[in-house]
Amino acid sequence: MEFPFRSLAAFVSGFCATYVLWSLFAIYFLAWYETKWSPSANLLLEVGGLAVVAPVAAFSFAVGAYLVNSEQDPWLRALLGSPLVAAMFVTLGYLTANLPDALALATTWGVVLLGPAAVGVWARRSSHSQRTLA
Repeated sequence: MEFPFRSLAAFVSGFCATYVLWSLFAIYFLAWYETKWSPSANLLLEVGGLAVVAPVAAFSFAVGAYLVNSEQDPWLRALLGSPLVAAMFVTLGYLTANLPDALALATTWGVVLLGPAAVGVWARRSSHSQRTLA
């Protein structure tokens, strides 16, 4: 069993691109930003936060994908699942801003810890089941 490098790279690139684009959309078009600062400063903080979120999501994806014993590395499935996780993370970050801190943190970080792992398992499990059925 090989480590899923191609699918990990596809997931991280899709996650980061969607994170930045969805943050840009949320800040400039939906006006979901902290009013103390300008939209540009909020976008800079979001992109800076990606330096913390991306490694956590990548590690979670790698663990989920590595646990499934498969010789194949289906990078396209990983690329398809990454925008969903990134959009859910950014959206829940804004929607849970008025909730108690513990609930907001558990919800948003639960998505960034469990979502990529689920995408990794889905990507590798789908190719594994197709291989065993053939």
